[in-house]
Amino acid sequence: MQLKSEGSTEVLYTPMNSQASKDRGKARQLFTLDYKENFDALSQIEISQPVDVMFRTKSEENILQKKYFDEIKAIDAFIRQSISVQSNVTFDDICARFQGFCVVSGESLIADSFLDALNRDEVTFPVYVMNDISLHLGDARSRNGTLKSTRLVRLQYNLLIKNDTSALWEREFIDQMTDYQSSLLDIAISTSQSLDIELDSNVSGDILWISLTFTIMLTYASLATTGNRINCIADRSNLGRAGVLATVLAILGSFGLTSATGLKYVALVGVMPFLIVGELSNVHRYQRGSRKFFQGGPMHKYEK
Repeated sequence: MQLKSEGSTEVLYTPMNSQASKDRGKARQLFTLDYKENFDALSQIEISQPVDVMFRTKSEENILQKKYFDEIKAIDAFIRQSISVQSNVTFDDICARFQGFCVVSGESLIADSFLDALNRDEVTFPVYVMNDISLHLGDARSRNGTLKSTRLVRLQYNLLIKNDTSALWEREFIDQMTDYQSSLLDIAISTSQSLDIELDSNVSGDILWISLTFTIMLTYASLATTGNRINCIADRSNLGRAGVLATVLAILGSFGLTSATGLKYVALVGVMPFLIVGELSNVHRYQRGSRKFFQGGPMHKYEK
């Protein structure tokens, strides 16, 4: 048995059987998209975010210069050829294609022909050669419809969707590009898993601090309620300890049950042990207050 986890933002936070999901199911039946040979970024049905790479000069000056273009080309070659998973599976093996070529939106902006046209003041903006180049340029400046400068350039690497190898490649991409250092450019990245990873890290971080807090609290409570003489029958603090122990055993048993049935684990479930312990504390507090009430405790002083 192996416990599997579910981290997809769409699966975790989208209502089941929503109207949007039903409409997408109908679209899947009507339209067939071929990501391997006939990919079109404007005709997608599935939620598929490409791998985004954004470049900015460290000095925040105009990036439309040959030295910066050469650096972007070197990084582009590194992404295409050096990032690999499994048995040397590179971007070329899991990319979305059109007419046999991998689709990298914005790659025409780093071609030598684009830089030559730019030097001749022939690059029109925002549309150049029937393409809207403003989608891949940040803080672009133009004069009389001609591109003059820009501070950011963005490339989008489109991958095959619902492909386990593509997901592994994205993870490797994140690991390697996070550590990648350029002497000329600042690099920002985003993938289809970025939101999932960020939410999972936030939840996991909360679990760490909550568990540490509860551990300190329960340890102190156990030591404070343990006297010199321990009576396992009359000592009510043992009831609290038994509740905590029952919670631990219940959680461990639930992990085994979900593994056996094939259910997937989600990070939000990690807070359940602490919610259960907190509920047990509320139950004990309620019982203590009820006992005082029925025994003529402080609440009876308001009676006439």
